[in-house]
Amino acid sequence: MYQVMSLPTATLVVFMFLRGGLSLVDNCETKSIEMNIVRVMNVEYEGTMRNAVCVASVLVNECDGTCVSRVTPSVSRFPGFDKICKCCSESRLVSREVTLTECRDGNHVLEGVRPTTSFSEPAGCACRSCQY
Repeated sequence: MYQVMSLPTATLVVFMFLRGGLSLVDNCETKSIEMNIVRVMNVEYEGTMRNAVCVASVLVNECDGTCVSRVTPSVSRFPGFDKICKCCSESRLVSREVTLTECRDGNHVLEGVRPTTSFSEPAGCACRSCQY
């Protein structure tokens, strides 16, 4: 016969915190980082279409941080686990258009060529249920 001993909840939480296995606070935020955007595209230069590599260095938003997640053995179903899985991810996306600042056809800079491109970036970030 096995006897199950129960630790007080406060003791269990302190134990998990002290061993580094549990973060008690979600810390997910939107941050700006500098990023190089590179596009290979057809552009018009001096009346002809050219295949060019166009670039720009821009500040873009990213989601960064930690969220409370854990997997524990289930006490209600054997064998099994209770899972809480949250990830720092975008809560809202926006489309953004930028002007590429330099285009090259091989080693030749295509002066005056400034095409635009668009991409999606986070407008807000939050701890959300993980997709797996």
